[in-house]
Amino acid sequence: MDKEKYLVDLESAIKQLPEDERCKIIAKYEQLIAAANLVTESEIEQHFGTARQLGRQILAENALEVRKRIQKHHPQLLSVNWHAFLMIMMAVYSSPMTYLAGVAGMTLEFLAGLIIFLIGFVIIVGLSAATVLGGVLIYAGIGTLGMAFAVGMFHLGIGLLFIAFNFFIVPLIHRIYVALFAGLSNLGQKIYVKFKARWEKNLKLEKEAQ
Repeated sequence: MDKEKYLVDLESAIKQLPEDERCKIIAKYEQLIAAANLVTESEIEQHFGTARQLGRQILAENALEVRKRIQKHHPQLLSVNWHAFLMIMMAVYSSPMTYLAGVAGMTLEFLAGLIIFLIGFVIIVGLSAATVLGGVLIYAGIGTLGMAFAVGMFHLGIGLLFIAFNFFIVPLIHRIYVALFAGLSNLGQKIYVKFKARWEKNLKLEKEAQ
């Protein structure tokens, strides 16, 4: 009964995955639990962690795999790195495999990501304001061409300069942010892999001691 409850809770923890993938994962862990002869819920949790913790590890590994596949064809997708980073962070914070250093590392990463996001938000607001201002200047320039040609041309020129600047700077900022979040995601992956390996090693030593 404990095994069935654990598997139900695990499926609920990974409900965002497609149904066929969930079925494969549940079948896999059902076999692993049976092979390890784990009966009670405490035995299963000692081996795999709670269903929620295991679910977050599975989601993190799935996000890393999706990131790896998609980046081969679409390396500029910012959302893929951001999603992988969030899934890794959730796994590290909830997992028994992590230690203070892992949590501290992910906390610093999160703060760095938050600062980068806030800076990006300010930049977007500024670029939006520049676009609106450019449109206003172009409109004003067209309206004054007939009455004051030089003034109208000046307004048109400044307005077009604002618009042209946005066309140049937006792709550049996007590339910078793709690189930054790719770096955060890569660093998070290294932290996750390192502490997962440490947890699995400790688990193996505990088994041998028993």
